Amino acid sequence: MWAAGCVVAETMAGPPSYPKLFDSGPLGSDLALLQSIFRTLGTPMTDGEGGTEWPEARGFPDWGKMSFHVYEARAWEEVLPMAGQEARDLVGQLVRYESGERLTAGEDLKMSD
Repeated sequence: MWAAGCVVAETMAGPPSYPKLFDSGPLGSDLALLQSIFRTLGTPMTDGEGGTEWPEARGFPDWGKMSFHVYEARAWEEVLPMAGQEARDLVGQLVRYESGERLTAGEDLKMSD
């Protein structure tokens, strides 16, 4: 559902000439992709020190081995200014760190009825 939300967000962000929201850069760098995600959603944190809280990350075996610049989360109204509120709400329910809080495919289908 994360990937579907990213595709929906990119299509709502504007014409192809606009900067991509989630971009791995010209070389396809994983670190560049992470940075673009953090710029949009905020840097995931487990200690409440700025960024976006992501308690689930505490259980990841490699969590904390790298440090990233701390970005504050941006509101979807700022990220997707040309999209309607319902569309921004959908993206916000799909593109979130905490996997248990993401909209499921079944829930998404119920919303579209």
